[in-house]
Amino acid sequence: MVARYWDGRVMDFGIGDGAFLEKRGGDTVGFDVNPAGVEWLQERGAYVDYWAGEHDAVTFWDSLEHEYRIEALVARVRRFAFVSIPIFTSETHCLNSKHFRKDQHVWYFTADGITAWFARQGFRRREWNDYETVIGREDIASFVFERVEDGDIR
Repeated sequence: MVARYWDGRVMDFGIGDGAFLEKRGGDTVGFDVNPAGVEWLQERGAYVDYWAGEHDAVTFWDSLEHEYRIEALVARVRRFAFVSIPIFTSETHCLNSKHFRKDQHVWYFTADGITAWFARQGFRRREWNDYETVIGREDIASFVFERVEDGDIR
């Protein structure tokens, strides 16, 4: 998904097990708050302080829903935000989902809701898919959002 839109440096926010960084290679850096993740990144020379600047392309694979300051996070994205996140069809769906984790997840979105939220931040949705759900990651959708300069979020 990333390769279809961007071939430059990518910041992976919240690296998880590091799989994306290892598979993409090249000019990929990361940021994490988990000390083990920070150490892993530093050992590979791939740690970058997310808050120290702006980033052309950022991946938020299963991380955005955990962060309180998502407006501030997304404000640092200059071009592309690649997001995978649990998506719900209703409040009931959310409350009955294995992804309803009030001790871990701060944000809960529908597909239209996350698209509208990104539009308010100055992004348009370029792509979305539910491939992760198809392969067994229930209710996970992936999105590509591109910052628009002219206000045209169509």
